[in-house]
Amino acid sequence: MGPDDDSDTLIEMFGEYVSLRELGLATLVTGAMAFAGYCAGPALATVLGVGVFAGQVRVLAGIFSAFAGFLLSVLLTRPKRVVEEG
Repeated sequence: MGPDDDSDTLIEMFGEYVSLRELGLATLVTGAMAFAGYCAGPALATVLGVGVFAGQVRVLAGIFSAFAGFLLSVLLTRPKRVVEEG
């Protein structure tokens, strides 16, 4: 199955058609980046010199990494709109 293959399973979500393969990929990318940012939070707090706030930095790093993962997922997926003339 290539990127232009029409045999990919599509589901309707919020009025848009989404490929299950791309949805799984986007979920995996976003989750992995959020987890990596969350795990890197204490090291980042140490590098920034705010070790006493390691818990807060951990959460913020996870949130920003999840957002970066979402942006990357947007670039990796394409909309599959169905245009009906009528």
